[in-house]
Amino acid sequence: MAVVRPLKSAGGRTYVEEKALGDPHIQADEVDADFDTIYAAVNAMPAGPPGPQGPAGPTGAPGPQGLPGSTGATGAQGPKGDAGTTGAQGPAGTPGAQGSQGVPGPTGATGPQGPPGRAGWSL
Repeated sequence: MAVVRPLKSAGGRTYVEEKALGDPHIQADEVDADFDTIYAAVNAMPAGPPGPQGPAGPTGAPGPQGLPGSTGATGAQGPKGDAGTTGAQGPAGTPGAQGSQGVPGPTGATGPQGPPGRAGWSL
């Protein structure tokens, strides 16, 4: 596909021709017209198949660490564990307070008669 450059102000199609025709200045609108022609030609080309993938670029530095998330829900209670061994015997306690006095018991048997009393004594 041939791309034809647009005519410039002095009648040439290139800037060398323009200078030879007596116009020593490059006009901005003429440059814009050249680029418009090039871009239109490139944009009209059908897309070809994609090329092979290039090598991977370098790995960037890691970003800053994010904020910690919220605390999750409490899990279900686990199964009951085995019973532990019995501990050692504790120390003896202090003695308790004295108890109250009991009720009197039955009267005892009568003893043997005593010796005779002395004369002259009376009660």
